[in-house]
Amino acid sequence: MNLKTEYEKMFSSEQKSVLAQTGGFARKKGINAYLIGGVVRDLILNRPLFDIDIVVECDAVLFAQQLVTEVKGEILGVQENLRTAKVLFENGVEADFSSTRKEFYKSSGQLPVLSEFGCPLSEDVKRRDFTVNTLALKLGDYELIDFLGGEEDIKNKQLRVLHDKSFIDDPSRLVRMLKFAVRFGFDTEAHTKKLMTEYLNDIDTSMPLERIKGEFRQLFSLNNPLSYTKTLLTGVYKLIGAEPLEFSQDRLDYCLDKGFVSSSFSWFIPLACLTVNSKDYWERLNLTSQEKRCLSDFSLLLNSECPSCEAEDFEIYERYSKLSEDAVVCEYTASGSAGAKKYLETIKDVRISINGNDLISLGFVPSEQFKMIFDEVLKQKLSGKLKTKEEELEFVKRFL
Repeated sequence: MNLKTEYEKMFSSEQKSVLAQTGGFARKKGINAYLIGGVVRDLILNRPLFDIDIVVECDAVLFAQQLVTEVKGEILGVQENLRTAKVLFENGVEADFSSTRKEFYKSSGQLPVLSEFGCPLSEDVKRRDFTVNTLALKLGDYELIDFLGGEEDIKNKQLRVLHDKSFIDDPSRLVRMLKFAVRFGFDTEAHTKKLMTEYLNDIDTSMPLERIKGEFRQLFSLNNPLSYTKTLLTGVYKLIGAEPLEFSQDRLDYCLDKGFVSSSFSWFIPLACLTVNSKDYWERLNLTSQEKRCLSDFSLLLNSECPSCEAEDFEIYERYSKLSEDAVVCEYTASGSAGAKKYLETIKDVRISINGNDLISLGFVPSEQFKMIFDEVLKQKLSGKLKTKEEELEFVKRFL
């Protein structure tokens, strides 16, 4: 298959300039360099191109270091253990350079260990996840290189692993498979589906979950209701939990639109619905402080009685005000709680203006009575009867 038309159409002039210079440099050095993986897949699918991945049949770190001395650019980062490098070129284009390599997995879920680099491309593609991600284009040429039937699988819209131990080696591929299924509308090939079922019936519960969490982040960042539905239907949720909750993408989209949750954190809301009932998984997920608080507060909400639709605003405020707003969003997306929605929409930002010093200035001695006074002021403010600090002070005088 010749991809010249797609190449010319989909790459920007800046990207084509970088690829031409890189290809020319590789030929001068007598090194084979290829576009590889997702970028080639997306060329065939005529989809927008994001990451540029280039694989070289040599040490990619040394190749990149030599390249930027001839083609203006800088190295942004290096993975020494896998001999990869990220390069930013002068015209703003970024590209990831990797060495063709063979690798093995010491244990399930761990990062692979490099056993050889600079091997032929035909050996490198065997370590990848799905056939649709094994396709390559040699820089300077437009003929598709396909060792493992990836082009046919793209035509048939199906995802196929490369070997029977694929999910055992890297269980995060199960989540990646769902991501590709949602993004491209692909189905899982029959034997791959069988391998998925077998693995999910015998999960390695000792494996680290950080990489799996990273794949879920990408899956749920698609903001597509199919992401959660497929996670439940396939059983892939078993990787991070045992008792998943229901979840509504529409309700999450509403919270995003209203600004109740940040776009950078919204992916965690469906993940929380998957794992909140499985606390023994939390430590293995390597959670951030924000994620820990969200899960912990969400768990507290699930284990306490939710106010009825007729509940007073003060009761709703008391339930949610000391917890993270993210956890309230979780409850709303999971259950559609009217109390959670009302809190987010009209109550969460209500604050009284007076403080302890104001009460002392009125002649009161600090005591437990202060809390009772503040609660009464808050009730009046939530009901709309008090607007200003002066009105709050007048109410306190009358109340006492």
